[in-house]
Amino acid sequence: MYEEANRPFPDFPVDIPLPLYVCSVGKRGEESGSDRVPPLLSPFIGMTFCVRGSGVAYLFDRPFRMRENDVIFYYPHEEHRFLADSEESVIAWVNFDGPLAMSVFSSYRFPRSFPLEKGFPEEIYQELLGCLPKSDHDSVLHASTQLFLLFEYLAGEKKKSFLESGDVVERALRYIKANLSNSELNVNTLCDVLHLSRSTFRKRFAEAMHVTPGEYIRNQRIARARTLLAGTDLSIQEIGRECGFQEKTSFSRFFKACPNSMPPSEYRRVYNRTGLAPGEPPSPEAPRRKDPEISDRKNKE
Repeated sequence: MYEEANRPFPDFPVDIPLPLYVCSVGKRGEESGSDRVPPLLSPFIGMTFCVRGSGVAYLFDRPFRMRENDVIFYYPHEEHRFLADSEESVIAWVNFDGPLAMSVFSSYRFPRSFPLEKGFPEEIYQELLGCLPKSDHDSVLHASTQLFLLFEYLAGEKKKSFLESGDVVERALRYIKANLSNSELNVNTLCDVLHLSRSTFRKRFAEAMHVTPGEYIRNQRIARARTLLAGTDLSIQEIGRECGFQEKTSFSRFFKACPNSMPPSEYRRVYNRTGLAPGEPPSPEAPRRKDPEISDRKNKE
């Protein structure tokens, strides 16, 4: 079997401003055999569901054992593929992007892979399959709404799976979120705060989140930077400091090395949502547009 639906426009529609846009959805039966499946590399955030059967999903060369009703996530430009155990296996996928896609998706703090107790969300999938090929305003908005419903469904399923890992990882996630602006934030800092050895903490974190603590901190800083560049008029140096970089040059090097790499100033030009032209200062009577999370943190301080 094979079915697929793709959005009819290559870039974000300027007349339908949204934080996220669904790119493609589909479902297919799999052939067993490792030599038949080439690796995929896309500019989107993607999720792959094992709808039936089992197999192994690869993130670069790292294997993830997938059973029926498991899901795995991929970030832009991460090489991945799925190798089925039998020809009865069926997988489904949902790919999306948008000016705030990385920020919104990262905020859910999903592990790389986890089981879905309630199974594959077939109803949401069918809604996406039906509306995605259409380019009218209502269809594009409906697809984005369904994507958020999918996130909420996955968040409910993640909570059940995540509870099994105890509260150490949850404490680490909260600490990371509250201290992204701290240039000293790293794995050693987390181990000191949690009173765990480096090896124990890395193992428990990776078991729960399917990424290393260092990778997770990096991904959160990428998401934070993209949110602030696209949604505020803070200077690039200020944004760098909010992401843990005291020097503008260090932040620029970090950001350019990210997936979909481009200089921070170029990213702001492409995805600016402040209503200001790139480099245009706000008028004297207009307050600068800041991120509410930054304001809340500074008020508490």
